[in-house]
Amino acid sequence: MTITEITVERKRPELATWHTTGPRPGNPHVRCGLATCRGAGHTRNEDAVDWAELGPGLNLMAVADGVGSGERSDRASRVALRSLFAQLEWTISRARCRDPRYLPWLLKGALDGANRDVKSLQEGVRGGGTTTLCCVLTLGASHAWIAHVGDSRGYLVRDGWLMHLTRDHTLVNHMFDQGFLSAEQMINTKRRNHITRSVGRDDDLEIEMCHVSIRPGDALLLCTDGLWGSVEEPSMAELVHRDRAPDEICQDLVAEAVLGGATDDISAVLWSSRL
Repeated sequence: MTITEITVERKRPELATWHTTGPRPGNPHVRCGLATCRGAGHTRNEDAVDWAELGPGLNLMAVADGVGSGERSDRASRVALRSLFAQLEWTISRARCRDPRYLPWLLKGALDGANRDVKSLQEGVRGGGTTTLCCVLTLGASHAWIAHVGDSRGYLVRDGWLMHLTRDHTLVNHMFDQGFLSAEQMINTKRRNHITRSVGRDDDLEIEMCHVSIRPGDALLLCTDGLWGSVEEPSMAELVHRDRAPDEICQDLVAEAVLGGATDDISAVLWSSRL
């Protein structure tokens, strides 16, 4: 089976896109890979996925999924990622900051800027789109900060187990917290994908962020609902745990979602430590 629109691994942002100052040395202790595929029920891929080395030991990876049926819903995800990567790289290069105490604040500032850029798409356009976004900033092979808005997910893969690092910002999750839905009703409701937060929706972006101390052999997986909604988490953990290159693992994950009958766009990005 051939999967279209698989993106190729690259170790640094493209100069014309991210305004970098030149090539940087790769980190031999970490690896990244990604893949994306247009869903069978869509005419265009509304997902965006990317990763880049922003400085020595600093890697950023992200996934975004366009929300809404407006004519620019697919552009929202791409603008969000382009803005996030460019702003964070510019800030880090100017501040020359690798202090773990300040990096989450720089990440939050870049996300706020991405929110403003996505909102600007809606000016003069009826039904302009918004987007979910999940990203992780890693420092070496020891620290990671995960930030997310919407229902694109982040996982920590440790010792063969898949652990949630994010919580879906959906109506059913909110109703479950309030005691209006049971766990079984959450699964069966038709409104399980109704998003309560997205980038470009409000002037003030409400972000959830957490820190993870990375251990040797850990992996970090980000994906859109086209993947986690079509592949059971034990199967995802088994695929990630295989001794293969991250880009090959991401392609395997996307292929599994296609075989699982996914109709939505499918995207995944994987970070792993060689230590």
